[in-house]
Amino acid sequence: ALAVGHLADRLIGKGPLVAKKPSNDKALSRSDMRDIQRLLGEKGFDAGGQDGIAGSKTRRAIKAYQGREGLAPDGHPDSRLLEHLRGNGG
Repeated sequence: ALAVGHLADRLIGKGPLVAKKPSNDKALSRSDMRDIQRLLGEKGFDAGGQDGIAGSKTRRAIKAYQGREGLAPDGHPDSRLLEHLRGNGG
């Protein structure tokens, strides 16, 4: 059933189940990570506070946000995610 659902998603243009982290993406600063956590919270996703550390709650919140936005739900905090959260990437 999962394979059929994934195939159906791909046919309508949704991304892969898991995307690889871009090799050219720079590491986020702790301040950037706090921004991601803050923005996720503002959008209704519990990232577990704003400590600047990508723990399990933050990764779950990222996956949930990515899923809602039609992005590949990989849970990786990166600069593309931050830009999307800020409204510049989607």
